[in-house]
Amino acid sequence: MKTTKSPSPFVGCWETKWSVCNGGWAGAWLALKADVVNPTQLTGAWGGHTDANGYEHSGFLVGKLDKAGKVLAGTWYEIIYEDNLACPTLSYSGTFRFTLTGPDAFAGEWTDADGPNKGCTNKMQWNGTRV
Repeated sequence: MKTTKSPSPFVGCWETKWSVCNGGWAGAWLALKADVVNPTQLTGAWGGHTDANGYEHSGFLVGKLDKAGKVLAGTWYEIIYEDNLACPTLSYSGTFRFTLTGPDAFAGEWTDADGPNKGCTNKMQWNGTRV
């Protein structure tokens, strides 16, 4: 009899918010999905917003679960569609680490390698609640 591993508790849709270096907050809905071949690897995507220049922002992430399945850590990437170009600019990236705090919530941290929060000495948070 073949058994299938239950999906990660991170799989699903999350309402997330993250702090920025200057103390403000931003947020987006984040959808997470397990890789079909390697269920300990998850990918995610979030819809963005339009900035003051009219550029659309969105992003994606790739992460790996720890052995207990309670921590997801990896790299996030932000994409900017400038001037309605068909091919977007891969503009910013950094790391993230989410820890489940219950079946429907996670608390996390993130860093910015090359974006507007690069070099921030404040601990930046990225938290989520299941939708």
